[in-house]
Amino acid sequence: MYCILAWAIIGAASALCGPETCAVVGPSLPLNCKGTIIKNGGYCGCYDVCAKQAGESCQARPGLDGRSTYGTCEPGLICVPHGEMVSLGYGRCHIPRTTRWLTSMTHNTPCEQMRRARLLSMAVWQGEWTPVCDALGNFYTHQCDNKGQCFCVETHSGKMLTVKTLGAVDCSAQQEVTKEVTTTMIPTKAPAARFLDIMDMSHNTPCEQQRRARLMSMVVWQGQWVPVCDSQGNYLPHQCDNMGQCFCVETMMGTLLTAKSHGTVDCTGNQS
Repeated sequence: MYCILAWAIIGAASALCGPETCAVVGPSLPLNCKGTIIKNGGYCGCYDVCAKQAGESCQARPGLDGRSTYGTCEPGLICVPHGEMVSLGYGRCHIPRTTRWLTSMTHNTPCEQMRRARLLSMAVWQGEWTPVCDALGNFYTHQCDNKGQCFCVETHSGKMLTVKTLGAVDCSAQQEVTKEVTTTMIPTKAPAARFLDIMDMSHNTPCEQQRRARLMSMVVWQGQWVPVCDSQGNYLPHQCDNMGQCFCVETMMGTLLTAKSHGTVDCTGNQS
């Protein structure tokens, strides 16, 4: 029965792409692509589209109608399932780790270049910041200097968005400010609705529950850790306690993956 239903849906969807479809859709607009142009990659093959770049939305697997609703990645990138719409085939384009490792220094991201320069420098000063980069080579939103003072940065340029604060800081608001192509495609909750969700403990993630419990507790001790959660409610890989000691955690349950260390730690190797 399910097979019959699936074929019925595919047949109905295919019927939408008839000979007259492109005439109704009209001519394509001029393209200004950052990379490759995919010929006839648009709706029903009526027009050309730009290949999706790293971090942009893509079709991780075919939809029921066989079409690529979210687009195709630039050659050399892979489409990884991601987000709340993963059941519909939604994903994001990623650079394979092996490709990144083989990339020459002239093609490194600002974060990777800055990190390498700091690690190779013979000069060390109080408050020095050696950035931590994610799997795509961008800055993690949450960073800390060698005195354990943490702050939020813009993910591409590393520009500081907040003042330095001892211990972990919440950078989720700065993450949502970053403009992405997918922001208009993924429904997000209004701040008021999000606040009501947070007040309902039964619907919170482990990170949100632990964070609220720590913030509401009247007991504070040296080395106490108030977790920082991302916009999906999961633990950020990089966390710090109130003594400026930082460490890596598992993003779903918050299990510590490394020992505590003063200042920033590199958590990229601990994420699957």
